[in-house]
Amino acid sequence: MFIQYSKNPFRKFNKRELIGLGARFNLENNFKAGIGIMNEDEEDLSAISDNTIRVSSYFHSEFLIDENIVFDLSAFLQPALSSFDDFKATLIGQFDFHVNESFKISLQYNTFYDSKPPSTALKKEEGFATLFSYNFN
Repeated sequence: MFIQYSKNPFRKFNKRELIGLGARFNLENNFKAGIGIMNEDEEDLSAISDNTIRVSSYFHSEFLIDENIVFDLSAFLQPALSSFDDFKATLIGQFDFHVNESFKISLQYNTFYDSKPPSTALKKEEGFATLFSYNFN
């Protein structure tokens, strides 16, 4: 089961709520996949809401580049059950540089596509990010 709530006026939507159920599978050592069903409730900046039932699919793989460098690749495809012309797709590529056992620096590229976005939102967005992570364990 998964639940997500997000607000992002910078992406030109007011809110996005997800609730779903699915399963994930380890297909090989570094390759995972998942499939499920979810209910998506979106509201644009004009307060117009849309509720859609979607299939949610997920793929993830990790590639060891060097002993302290890993490349992660994740992809999500979420077509609407009512029309496969209505879909969302996300691709995230990330290099993780493990400085030590607790600290890592990540460089990330992501792209997001929505074939039928809320009226005030964009169809396609891309971004770059630098992430700093510290594990207290």
